[in-house]
Amino acid sequence: MTLLVVNDMELTVTFLTEKIDWSRYGISDVYRAFDADQAKECLSSTEIDILLCDIEMPGENGIELLRWVEEKQLPCDCIFLTCHANFDYIHDAMHLNCRDYILFPATAEAIGTAVARVIEKRVERLKSDRLQRYGRQWVEMHASSVSEGVGTSSPQDIIDNTVHYILEHISSPELSVNEIAEKNYLSLSYLSRLFKKARGISISQYIIRERMELAAQLLTEGGNTVSNIALEVGYNNYPYFTSTFKKYWGVTPSQYREEHEKNKS
Repeated sequence: MTLLVVNDMELTVTFLTEKIDWSRYGISDVYRAFDADQAKECLSSTEIDILLCDIEMPGENGIELLRWVEEKQLPCDCIFLTCHANFDYIHDAMHLNCRDYILFPATAEAIGTAVARVIEKRVERLKSDRLQRYGRQWVEMHASSVSEGVGTSSPQDIIDNTVHYILEHISSPELSVNEIAEKNYLSLSYLSRLFKKARGISISQYIIRERMELAAQLLTEGGNTVSNIALEVGYNNYPYFTSTFKKYWGVTPSQYREEHEKNKS
C-alpha cells in the first residue's frame, strides 16, 4: 500500500513520514506534499492508496482536495488529520466518503493504527468485489471446457477439478497445493505427480502463471492501482507480487502498463 501525507507544517510532515514505522501497518511507500497543488501532482502521477491529509491549509483546504479526488474518481481512501474538531468539516468529510478523522496531536501508534484499520477495510472491500468483478469472468474464459467431474475420480476428472478450483479461487491468498489436495481428499504427492504429468508444470507454477496472466489483463484494462491488482490476484505482499510479476514478464507491473499504453497510442 502507498501513503500520501498532505500537510503545510514541515515538522508535522517530518513526524508523519519519518517517525512512524509505516511498514508495521502495511504501507510500503510514503510520499509527502505541503499543499493541495503538490498533492494533486502526486496523485496524478503516482498510484496512491491512502491519503492522510490536513484540512486547514493555505489555498485549497483538505475538503476541497478530497472533492477533487472524488471528481477524478481516484481509487484512494482518505483520512483527515486535523487540530480542529469542526462539525461542518466532519460533515463534509463524511459526505465525501472520508474513511476516518483523527484529531492531532496524536501518537504515532494511534495514527498508525487508524491507517491500519482503513487498510483492513479497504482490503476486505476489494476482496468482496473480486469474484464478482473478475473471478467469474476469469473462470468462464479459461474453464469453459473443463468438466467438473462431480462424483468421479478418474485421473482426468481430478485434473479438471483441480484446474477449475484454481481458476475459481485465483484471488484467494490462501490458495495452495495443500488446500487443493485436502479439498480433493488426495495425498499431496499423488496430486502433484498427476498434475505435472498431465500439464507439464507443477500446480504451484500453474497458479503463478494464471495469476500473472490475470494481472496482465487487469493492468491493460486500467482503472485500478497496481497494489489493488496485486490483491485481486491473491497477493497481500505487494513487493512479492512485483518481484513475481517481473520474473514472469520481464518488467514491473507499472512498466507493463506503460508499455501497453504506448502501444495503444
